[in-house]
Amino acid sequence: MKKLVLSISFLCYLTVTCGVVVNLHYCMDRLASIHLFGGKDDSCAECGMQMHASNKCCHDEVRVFKLEQDQNNNAVPDYSIPAQEPIVVMPSEFLTAPFYTAEQKPVIGDHSPPLQSEQDIYLQINVFRI
Repeated sequence: MKKLVLSISFLCYLTVTCGVVVNLHYCMDRLASIHLFGGKDDSCAECGMQMHASNKCCHDEVRVFKLEQDQNNNAVPDYSIPAQEPIVVMPSEFLTAPFYTAEQKPVIGDHSPPLQSEQDIYLQINVFRI
């Protein structure tokens, strides 16, 4: 079932991309017949008259139905960043305080464990096992 649907959709896509030629035959300014993939005839099938350029009775119209949109339209995206205007800093006469605070001393946040002592811990707290 999947193969049937796939093949029908492929044929429809192929038909639309390659194009379909439709011949419309008008006899006495009325649509007389429609032919797919047909060529032009020299005489009219309805009234039997010869079709010439000067004859106003019968004429053929050929239409081509084809997909015009390109399916592989790979537009390259533009990843460029627009240039930014530099910020202009204008010093103010009214503002005399500096924008920075006084110098701060760095604080060392060292929370490492204490150093190992030379004695074992049970000797330091005087716990002896008997």
